[in-house]
Amino acid sequence: MHGKRAALLEIILQNSVVEMTPSEKVNLHRVRAENLRALDRSAENRLAFLGEQFLPEDRLALKEALIELDKAMIEGSPAYYDPELWNLRSAWAYLMQQYEQTISFADHAIELRPIAYALPHLNKSFALWELKRKDQAMKCIQDALKQAEESKNESHLSKVKEALKNYTSYRQVTTLEALYPNLSSTLRGAGIVAEEEIADDRGNLKNVSKDLLKRVKIVGLNWSMNYVRILAELISFYSPEAASFIVAAAAEQEPSLIDNILNAALYLSAYSEGVMKNDAARFLALEIITPLEARSIRQTYRLGILEVSAAATDEMAQLDTLLRKQLLRMHSQLLPLLLIKKV
Repeated sequence: MHGKRAALLEIILQNSVVEMTPSEKVNLHRVRAENLRALDRSAENRLAFLGEQFLPEDRLALKEALIELDKAMIEGSPAYYDPELWNLRSAWAYLMQQYEQTISFADHAIELRPIAYALPHLNKSFALWELKRKDQAMKCIQDALKQAEESKNESHLSKVKEALKNYTSYRQVTTLEALYPNLSSTLRGAGIVAEEEIADDRGNLKNVSKDLLKRVKIVGLNWSMNYVRILAELISFYSPEAASFIVAAAAEQEPSLIDNILNAALYLSAYSEGVMKNDAARFLALEIITPLEARSIRQTYRLGILEVSAAATDEMAQLDTLLRKQLLRMHSQLLPLLLIKKV
């Protein structure tokens, strides 16, 4: 619904035949921005269900929403002097990891409404925290708490208290083991997606994995390019999450197939294009974290990705770049911890 509304509003705004006053046009830009943000929020919620982060470069709807908001807030218009819109701009800039802009926009909102308005102080504190200016962030969160109490806005007060709780209980993640709950959440979400998807198709995981085993039996257990075709078909019909669970189920009956499937995933990640490339990389990332054992995760990443990428002179050289993006989606600290040398 929000997508249709955003598309319709774009047509109206671009259609010069439709006569509008400047204020009407500004309002349409604002409404379109809010619909685009609703689309972005839906995608964000889906990724959160999978225990993953929404990277700024993937937030195309939000990027467009910010452009629309800029058009709505032209200097001199009533919208330009609306503190709530400046706060909205600040919040969206934060989601795009534009932290200096987050602070600047929040300051505008605070200037326009200096009393009983907690949210811009809260957004500013988030940005300062990400910029490692933690003392300033704590001061802003205390200002936000005071403003929320003055406003008697329970929703704002709840948000501020939750943020304050997170700040005071923050601990830097220093080991892969500490990420097990987060990675488990990602795998649980992937499992639910896989179950629903497979049920819609063939009814159960056992039947689908049997089909995969039949294909493997035909091509044999020695590596060949036939495995590339098998995996390409699998992730064309199913999501990377479902494909990962199908392969795992088949590997319980024939463990030796897993290395061939992983080699096929490496090949597709390097040499395919578009959706296939992205899905193959996603499949690889899930396979890397599936053991939920630090030594195994680190070893698979180093031997299967880093060393292959470093030694390659062709498309395989981009493997590490592709996988880094997928791993960052799972947790911001996963990649740095993978790169720590362990004996």
